[in-house]
Amino acid sequence: MTYNRRYLMPLAIFVFALSAIGIGMLLIISNGRQTQEAIGTELKAIASHAASHIDPAMYYRLFFQNDRLKGDAKTIEKTADFLAIKTQLKNTAAFYGDLGLGEENIYTFVRDLKSDDIRWGVMLHPKPFSGETYVPPEAMNLIIAFGKAGFSGVYLSNASKREWLSGYAPIIYRSQVIGVVEVAREITEVARAARMRLMPVLIASFAVIALSVAAILLLLNAARKTTKANAELTRTLTELENSTSTYRTLTESSTDIVFLLDAQFNVVSINSAVRRQLGLSPAEAKGRHIVDVLCRTDKNDAADYLFDPQLLHTAVLALKERNEKVNLTAALKSAVTGEAKQFRIFVENIAAGSEAGTVGFIGRAVATSEMAVASLIARSRFSFRLGNSLLLTEELATFLAALSRRYVDESQATTLRIMLREMLLNAIEHGNLGIDFDTKTTALMQESYFSLLDERRRQTPYRDRVVLIDALISADKLAFRITDEGEGFDHRKMLAKLTDEKNETAHGRGIVMTIQEFDVVRYNEKGNSVVLIKNLTV
Repeated sequence: MTYNRRYLMPLAIFVFALSAIGIGMLLIISNGRQTQEAIGTELKAIASHAASHIDPAMYYRLFFQNDRLKGDAKTIEKTADFLAIKTQLKNTAAFYGDLGLGEENIYTFVRDLKSDDIRWGVMLHPKPFSGETYVPPEAMNLIIAFGKAGFSGVYLSNASKREWLSGYAPIIYRSQVIGVVEVAREITEVARAARMRLMPVLIASFAVIALSVAAILLLLNAARKTTKANAELTRTLTELENSTSTYRTLTESSTDIVFLLDAQFNVVSINSAVRRQLGLSPAEAKGRHIVDVLCRTDKNDAADYLFDPQLLHTAVLALKERNEKVNLTAALKSAVTGEAKQFRIFVENIAAGSEAGTVGFIGRAVATSEMAVASLIARSRFSFRLGNSLLLTEELATFLAALSRRYVDESQATTLRIMLREMLLNAIEHGNLGIDFDTKTTALMQESYFSLLDERRRQTPYRDRVVLIDALISADKLAFRITDEGEGFDHRKMLAKLTDEKNETAHGRGIVMTIQEFDVVRYNEKGNSVVLIKNLTV
């Protein structure tokens, strides 16, 4: 035992301490990467939005003549084309106003086609420095080389000495990258907050290490103790096990977001898990509609695309009118990473026995894993027959995205789920239920859209229509065919309207994003069937 006490105990303590440091470093690095991925994806989407509203021919005409850069930047800044692009950048900043984008956050660059030099293009500064040479970072060079949108890593600003991150999107004209849109955002406070959220986890890790070391010390000294000491040690370990079990139970239960709602589905009470899961304090959530709390339905919030709020709206209306319990899967925005996190939402009626007008419903949102068994499925073909249920579109899109996660990363799987959900919703709304683009716009403005959907689902011939979905999921491609039983539509005219004109409506963006994400988007002649293909290997 002398040998063990001299060498084994220090070695055990060293190994446990090293493990604790390693766990802490892995958590910090993983958290930093997730935060960077979440913000970078957001900035890339904003840059792509801005680039999609810039006419490449006009941009070329503004800065080039016979593939050579114009020399007089002051004259360029006074032209109508320059002012039009500047206005478009302002509109993009306003569209994402919740991020507080200003004149230092969004701008364009011009690439010299002869020398590959990069120069400043259109800026929101009162005195633009268009035409000045700019030394591009490696991330921008990659955007130019591959002609695809992307984002940088976190970098330190030379001017402010704070952390920034940029998203990029190319401006392509005649198969050449003639410019780049950049959207930059300072993330110092965001990164610091993300790191601070790790502190409880790190403290808990070191506490577990300390307890383990203490247990080892007790076990090594047990041989020298009397029978009474051994009995005391047994009681101590039992109490420690019971305490750990109790702590684990309390922690696991507190991760569920539990809430009480009044008859109008406004939050009466909600536990503190809403802060840890969604970044919203109980005080901020109280009095707000539960859909606003869970889905963050501000129309300028890019997080709208995580989960369609109208699905939850439809479910709570069915609960109120027909007492149908809410039980659905939703992707909500994580407070830690800003990325999609799967939750199961349950809401039921408890009005009986409660004070009138105070509490009408009880519910909870439980974090779940996305069908782990899906990772066991290899190359597969599926066929589905979907009725006109908006709730099941989210379920089906989540299922197909989970199957695809075997072959794509988390960000691509999230994007795939969003695109499939949008196309399934289009098949139901515009196809089977016959609600055209303009009718939906008017109904949304008049806040009568959910009533219109419910009315159509009950009428003949809409109520008996279904959507047929065929899916092929394999290592080399993801392919989907979505066919509705509607009258079809002029898809060429609609695509031209969505891509060539300003689309100021809150809907229609799903089709544009789908075209950008899939390699093949092909409608049949009638317009009631679309094939989506994403190639995974070259």
